[in-house]
Amino acid sequence: MATNHDVKNQLIVALDVPSVKEAETIVTELGDSAIYYKIGHQLGFAGGLSFASDLIKDGKKIFLDMKLLDIDNTVAKGVESIAKMGVSMLTIHAYPKAMRAAVEAAKGSELTLLGVTVLTSMDGKDLLEAGYLHSDPTELVKARAKQAADAGMGGVVCSAQEAAIVRQIVGEDMAIVTPGIRPAGADLGDQKRVMTPSQAIEAGASHLVVGRPIVAASDRRAAALNIIMDMTNIEAQTITTPAAAPKPKGYWIARIDAQDGSEEHYQDYINTAKPAFEKYGAKFIVRGGNSIAVEGQGRKRNIIIEFESLEVAQACYNSEQYQKATAIKLAVADSEIILVEGLQ
Repeated sequence: MATNHDVKNQLIVALDVPSVKEAETIVTELGDSAIYYKIGHQLGFAGGLSFASDLIKDGKKIFLDMKLLDIDNTVAKGVESIAKMGVSMLTIHAYPKAMRAAVEAAKGSELTLLGVTVLTSMDGKDLLEAGYLHSDPTELVKARAKQAADAGMGGVVCSAQEAAIVRQIVGEDMAIVTPGIRPAGADLGDQKRVMTPSQAIEAGASHLVVGRPIVAASDRRAAALNIIMDMTNIEAQTITTPAAAPKPKGYWIARIDAQDGSEEHYQDYINTAKPAFEKYGAKFIVRGGNSIAVEGQGRKRNIIIEFESLEVAQACYNSEQYQKATAIKLAVADSEIILVEGLQ
C-alpha cells in the first residue's frame, strides 16, 4: 500500500493564480499536505519562475508547465536553461521533432520531460476545428503517447480517461500526468474529459494535477487531504482543519486641533494623505462629528481609522506619501496619533 508521503508526491497542486503573493498564501495554508506544485504561464510570467526557485530551496518539487513548442534549437536551449533551475518536470507539446530535441538537451539532468498529448479542454469538435485529421481525441493521444515513448521522453500528459490505454502503450516506467481531476460532485469548469482522483490512479495515472478544487476551496488544506484520501481509495471523509484565529485589526486614534482659518490647508492635508489611505486599505470608523470631553482635554477633531493589522497601520503612517501629508497638517494643527492593536 502506498504511504501518505508517496501519495503526496503524486498530487500536484496547480498554482494557477495571478500573483506570487497569492501563491505564497496557498503554499502556506497547505503546509505539509502538499509537496508538488505546478507553475504555468499565468504565474510563471508574474514572478513565478523566481518563486519556483524559492520553493525548490524549501524542499518542494516543481512541475513547470510551459508546453514548449518551437524550432529544435530554441526548444533545446530552453530545456537546457530550465534543467539548471532544478525543477522536476517540464512539459513539451508532443511533436516528435520538439520532443527529440528536448530529450537530447536534458541528458545528464534530473529533469523529467512530459509530452502533452491532447489538452483536456479539447474534444473531437475542437480537434477538427484546429485542423487535425483525428476527430477522436483518444486516437490522437495514442499516437502521441507512442511518439513520446519512441523519443525517450520521461512521461506524457493526458486525460485520466485515456490513462489506461496510454499505460499499455508506454509501459510501467513512464510517468502519466493527468490534469482535469475533479472530486465527485465538483464543478467541471472548462474541463471536458475528467475523472475523480481514485479513478485516475486506478486507470494508471502516476501523478494528478489538481487546481481549482484545492485552490478555490475555503479550507485548502482540508481539500488537499480529502483528495489524498480519495487517491488511496479510502472512503471519503469530511476533513476540517482548525480555523486560524483572526488577526487583530490595527487602528489609528487621532486627536487634532486645527488653527482657526486653516480649513483650506487642512483640506490639502486630506488630499495629500488620501493615496496612502487608499493604498493601505484605511477604513474610517469615526471621522469628526460632535464630541463631549468627560475626562481630560477635548479636541476639535477625533478620528479613528481601521487597518487590516497593526503592521499595516504603522506602514501607512511611515509611508512617504503620508509623511508628506503630515508636514502639511502640522503646519496648521496640533495633532496626536496613537496606533492601537484591536484585541478581541
